[in-house]
Amino acid sequence: MTRWTGSLAADAGGHFNPAGTRHGIESAQGMHAGDMPNIHVPESGALEIEILNARLRLDAALFDEDGAALAIHEEPDDRVSDPAGAAGPHTARGVIVR
Repeated sequence: MTRWTGSLAADAGGHFNPAGTRHGIESAQGMHAGDMPNIHVPESGALEIEILNARLRLDAALFDEDGAALAIHEEPDDRVSDPAGAAGPHTARGVIVR
């Protein structure tokens, strides 16, 4: 990832959702391809994590005209609320490049 240069969380765009499904890992209507599990950061603030998302492909659908970014929300995702799990504003984000 490269350094984020946008000034607003909206610059990241919406969740990656090429199938047009609802948000949430626990949603009865499916989930966005970009839905990821919650991350629990310890009090120290130091975290090393690896997450596999088998629904995501680094292909033309992801790298379209509006680009691609990874965004971490401030609060836990409730796993059902559309469009972003009532998780609050972005606290960390980065641009994904080929």
